[in-house]
Amino acid sequence: MRYNSHMATLITGCGGFIGHFLAEHLSRTGVKEVHSLGRKPVSFAGIQHHLCDMSDEEKLTATVQKIQPSQVYHLAGLARVSSTIGVPEYYKANTLPTHCLMNALSTLKNPVKVFYSSSVHVYGNQKTLVNESFPLAPETEYGFSKFLAEAMIENSVENHPHLSAIVARLYTCIGPSQPEGFAASDFCRKLIKLRETNEKVIQVGPVKARRQFIDVRDAVTLFPKLMNHTNKNRFETFNLSSSETHSVEDILKTIIQISKLNVKIESHDDHNNQLMGLQVSTDKLYSIVPRTHFRPMEQTLKDMFDFLAQQ
Repeated sequence: MRYNSHMATLITGCGGFIGHFLAEHLSRTGVKEVHSLGRKPVSFAGIQHHLCDMSDEEKLTATVQKIQPSQVYHLAGLARVSSTIGVPEYYKANTLPTHCLMNALSTLKNPVKVFYSSSVHVYGNQKTLVNESFPLAPETEYGFSKFLAEAMIENSVENHPHLSAIVARLYTCIGPSQPEGFAASDFCRKLIKLRETNEKVIQVGPVKARRQFIDVRDAVTLFPKLMNHTNKNRFETFNLSSSETHSVEDILKTIIQISKLNVKIESHDDHNNQLMGLQVSTDKLYSIVPRTHFRPMEQTLKDMFDFLAQQ
């Protein structure tokens, strides 16, 4: 069975942190025919899921041919940044599936627009304000895997006139249900455990790095706006973040206040994330999407803490 190619939207990574919020947003805003694909079953009302390993290009192509999507939100991949994860793992999770997806989409006849969730890690550490034309210089294995994925998408667009793409270089997305391995969610989990054990010290990694954090619930509202905007170029990049900057230490102290605990912070350098304090320009984003209201960071952190405390 083939589906209506004029209506079909496909999400990869629908079961992930960002993917499930996007799926909920599309459903809530009335997008009619939404499909997802991945190796594990996912269940969302109104979304048709297809079991498929994205590294299996033959099966992926058959699945894409069946769905006939006109819009693809490519969110699948490994998002945790850690020195304990090597190039092979990041390549297998981020780069190879992108290569296979673009090859599969190239076999379609109808126009297809791809939205890819990349990362500001493709810029590396920079001392000046960075816009989308800034030279890419990834310094981590994670950043390099995203850099390669972007290049594969751009190459596919250049070689297949029916394809176009939006690459969103996301800064740190946080929010309720964020998994372990990310600073804000790990802080919440540690403080909830300290509340149970009555210990007075929280052990954390480095806290001086600065980030332009964005609530995932706000971020996903921008994805369809960028997807549906008519761009002058078939391949466009956007920095996607809030305009406010917070240090990791600010985030930790706010969560401590939310927890109502009196604890001492002990920080040590675990060398897990080398991105220290990149400042990105969002001028291009807001030239397309009128300035969006982002919920206060304190509200995001409270929602995260309360969500985990109820688990």
